[in-house]
Amino acid sequence: MDGLAAPPAARVSPHQARLPSLTGMRFVAALLVFATHGIFVNVLGDQAVKDGYRAVAINMGSVGVSFFFILSGFILTFVAPPGDTLKRFWRRRFFKIYPNHVLMFAVVGLLAGLPALWLWLPNLLLLHGWWPNYQLMTSVNAVSWTLSCELFFYFSFPFLLSWINRIRPENLGRWFWGTAAVGLAIPFLSRFVIPTGPQPIEGTDIGLYELWFSTHFPPTRALEFLIGMLCARRLLLGLAPRIGLAMSTGILVACYVVSLWLPPVFTQVAMWIVPLALLTTALARADVEDTFTPLRSRPLVFLGDTTYAFYLTHGMVLGTVTYGLQQFVGPGSVGLGVIVLAVCLVLALGLAALLYVCWERPIMRRFSRSRTQVRPG
Repeated sequence: MDGLAAPPAARVSPHQARLPSLTGMRFVAALLVFATHGIFVNVLGDQAVKDGYRAVAINMGSVGVSFFFILSGFILTFVAPPGDTLKRFWRRRFFKIYPNHVLMFAVVGLLAGLPALWLWLPNLLLLHGWWPNYQLMTSVNAVSWTLSCELFFYFSFPFLLSWINRIRPENLGRWFWGTAAVGLAIPFLSRFVIPTGPQPIEGTDIGLYELWFSTHFPPTRALEFLIGMLCARRLLLGLAPRIGLAMSTGILVACYVVSLWLPPVFTQVAMWIVPLALLTTALARADVEDTFTPLRSRPLVFLGDTTYAFYLTHGMVLGTVTYGLQQFVGPGSVGLGVIVLAVCLVLALGLAALLYVCWERPIMRRFSRSRTQVRPG
C-alpha cells in the first residue's frame, strides 16, 4: 500500500485549513479534563465542598478525552489530502505527537525523577496503554496514556480511511450505529466478562482490568476514532443528520446528568459516543455553512491550538503548585483552594501558549514535511 486512497467526489468541499468551531471546542474539552483532575489535588478545605465538587465534575474529564478521540478521527478524515502517502502522513503525525511528549517526559523526569526502566521506557515509546498495570498506565506524565491510544489511531488511520472510502454511501449510517453499539457494549463486557481486578483508584468503584479495557486499551478507544471518521465521511457526502448545535448540546448535557448516577465503567466512554458524534458534526456543519457559533472567536481558536500542550502540562502544574502549597502553608480554606485552582489554570494556559508558540509550532513547520515537499521561496 503506497498511498492513502483518494475519496470519491464529496458533496461538501473540506476546508483545507481547519474548522474553527471544532478548534475552539478543543479548549472547552481541555477545561473539562482540568476540572476533573482538580478533584484529585485536594486543595478545597471543606469536605462537603470537596464531595460536591467531585460529584459534579468527576465525569467531565471522560467527556473531554472522548471528544478528543472522536475529533481526531473526524479532522484527519475531513481534511485528508488527495494523493497523500503513508510516509508523509506518519511523518506529520510523528512530529505532531512526539516532540511535546518527549519534552514533558524530560521535564517531569527532572522534577520527580524517573521510575524503574520497565515503567519509563514503555511510556517514552507510548506503548504503556497496552498492559493492565496501573503504575505503567500512569507512569511519568500520567496523562500521556491517551497518546498511547493516539499513536495506535495514527498507525491505523490510512488503512481505516481506505476501507471507509470504499463503503457505499447508503451503508455509512449502518456502520456508524454498528460501531456505536459496540462502544455501548464495552462497559458491559468490562463489568460482566473481564475480570474486575484490584481497585486502583481509591474511592472509585472500578477494578483495574475493567478500567484498562474500557478506558486505556487502544483498540477499545479506537471505536471513538472510527466514529469520528464515519461522521466526517457522512458530512462530506451530505448524509449526516441535521441535528443542530443546541439539540446536540442538550443531548450531551442530559447524558451527563444521567451519568452522575451510573457506575464509573459506564461513564468512561459509552455515555458520550453518540452525543459527542452529533455535537462534532453540528459544529463542523456550522463552519462549512459559515453559520455563527460561540466557539469561532480568535482567542478561543488560539487556545484550542494550544490544547495539546495544555493537556500535557496541566497535570504537572496542578501537582507542583498544590504540593508546594500543602508543604509550606498546610490545609487551607475553600476560598484559598479556589484561588489555587484558578492560578494553576492560568499558569498552565500560559505555559501551554509558550510551549505551542516556541516549540510545537516551529517543529511542525520545520520537520512535518520533507525538504522535497517544501517549495523554495
